[in-house]
Amino acid sequence: TTQVTSWALSLKPGQEGTTVYAPKTWSAPADWSAGNVTVSWAGDSLAEKVFVVWEKETREWYGFSTDTGNYLWKTEPQFYLDYHVATENAIAYGKLFSVGVSGIVYCYDLTTGQRAWTYKLSDPYQEILWANDWWGQIMFIAGGKIYIGHSEHSPINPLPRGAPFTAIDIETGEVVFRVDGMFRQTHWGGTAAIGDSIIATQDSYDQRVYAVGKGPSALTATAPNIGVDLGKSVVVTGT
Repeated sequence: TTQVTSWALSLKPGQEGTTVYAPKTWSAPADWSAGNVTVSWAGDSLAEKVFVVWEKETREWYGFSTDTGNYLWKTEPQFYLDYHVATENAIAYGKLFSVGVSGIVYCYDLTTGQRAWTYKLSDPYQEILWANDWWGQIMFIAGGKIYIGHSEHSPINPLPRGAPFTAIDIETGEVVFRVDGMFRQTHWGGTAAIGDSIIATQDSYDQRVYAVGKGPSALTATAPNIGVDLGKSVVVTGT
């Protein structure tokens, strides 16, 4: 197609169906109209005021404003393996995150579309058949971290060893923790979720469900069991 038109309708109580912005038409890149690329609506965030579309063959994201429909930016191409249909995205904290079959986690600034950082889900055993990095899947974003697991479509046996379960700081791209060989995710069975600071997830290595969080805590304190004169020091010990 040579042009892309978007419009927005209000869901605000009492204003349902009214126009937020009139149809906005954008002249698409020449390779879209050539008819040899696949372009799809990919995701949105009303809180961040951005929606994105995905050009699969070039592995590029296009950002638009949810307030006006105006075109904002285009990202750099991702690794070629991300042309597969399973490339995912999430929008939060002023950033666009993307990961797919390439096993590379991408983070983009929502204002500029510039790449902020990348992280490779490296496979030290190189048992993935098509790459040196694990196929990645976004599980959730919480507490300033994005949680990534390994996804699979049609697993072979024996299963590749050491599938990663990873939390990454969204601002720096630094790994907060990574556990290899635990909590292997699945393309078909749903992914890990978080609630009340507890992660609930299946591990498709052993077909069990786990709850992951802080362990039990307790407070002990001991103070002198005698009266202490005003102004005198006292030592309280405990764990």
